Amino acid sequence: MSSLPDELVVNVLSRLPVKSISLFRCVSKSWCNLFSDPAFINTHLNHAIERNNFRIILKRCYLYSINFGASSKSSSPSSCDDDDDEEEEEEAVEIDFPFKSGRFKVDILSSYNGLVCISPDKDKFDVICIWNPSTKEYKKLSTPLPVIKFPFLPRGLRDVGYGFGYDRKIEDYKLVRILHIYGSGSEVEVYTLGSNSKKSIGHIPYELDFPSQTGVFVNATLHWIATPATYFGHRGSPVIISFDIVDQRFQEVPQPEEPLDYDNNEFYVRTVGVLRGCLCLLGCLNMVCVDVWVMKDYGARDSWTKLFTINAQQTVIKHFNSLTLVQSFKSGEVLLQKDCNTLVLYDPKRERARFIKIRGFHQKCFKIETYIESLVSLNSGTYLGQEKIDEEAMVDISHYKKLKLK
Repeated sequence: MSSLPDELVVNVLSRLPVKSISLFRCVSKSWCNLFSDPAFINTHLNHAIERNNFRIILKRCYLYSINFGASSKSSSPSSCDDDDDEEEEEEAVEIDFPFKSGRFKVDILSSYNGLVCISPDKDKFDVICIWNPSTKEYKKLSTPLPVIKFPFLPRGLRDVGYGFGYDRKIEDYKLVRILHIYGSGSEVEVYTLGSNSKKSIGHIPYELDFPSQTGVFVNATLHWIATPATYFGHRGSPVIISFDIVDQRFQEVPQPEEPLDYDNNEFYVRTVGVLRGCLCLLGCLNMVCVDVWVMKDYGARDSWTKLFTINAQQTVIKHFNSLTLVQSFKSGEVLLQKDCNTLVLYDPKRERARFIKIRGFHQKCFKIETYIESLVSLNSGTYLGQEKIDEEAMVDISHYKKLKLK
């Protein structure tokens, strides 16, 4: 390939899967250096985002991965051509991860640009790991809880929400943790990966409606559905709160006019997501109907546009307790999670839904997070499986010393 222009070589290599690039590191020193260059890593990342080549992590006791890239049957535009077929199949493969042990479970907290935040359930408040499943690199963060202002509240009476995103101003990733103190709003902390620093943002007068759902990152800002906290036993109407990851400040995001008509309906549930690169709002009414809105001009209330409505009773979905947006495809189809146990592929144009059967995964309830393959580095020098190699090396050194003494 030496006769080819360098620009062409870089362009071809930047479109390869991470696994192939890992193998090609041995081709030459220049290629090895290229794959570690921030500009190449960013180009590779942009290509992966453009192709929408994402994977899904399913969590129960362990972690499983499903490839929803170009080779996925469900992501193919022709996957919904057969009107008689109400089910697709995808295969889940168990994957290794930091903290993997039979003694405790793992939780998925958030993800962005191919980096996934996880934590062992037993240390959920105190230890968090940022992990790149594609390169197997990871970095542990020590995240002890802040001093509690209300000592009469036991440790168990708290929920914790997370969000993860990239600060382009300082070119670094930030993890946001929102600690809910019942009846008194929440405390917020921000961890910056590159500098290994933590900053307390302080108190906000909101309580996350769904702490287990990760913050949605759009327009350099994280978003959650929250309720204004007043005092014990009294709550206001749900709102969308946002956290600007650069300025590190909270504010409310204006909602569409129409959903406000349902404020007093206890069966109207809001969730947020990302659709076509825009902030998306799902309004679920009476567990049978879902309005899907997008904010086309971020921050402008009048730019909210209702794209479509899912009438569950007219599809195989029928009814649900919760319906959340997982991912969207270029074809216009959307991947949804029904309750905590079913994946659904919905075509808004044809108003048709299909269940996705997961081979190799038999859990009745699971948590889900998406990620893309990327070369993004944590600059930690710590990789999955390295612990075992280091341990074996120490055994060999110890054995060698014993032989030398003889």
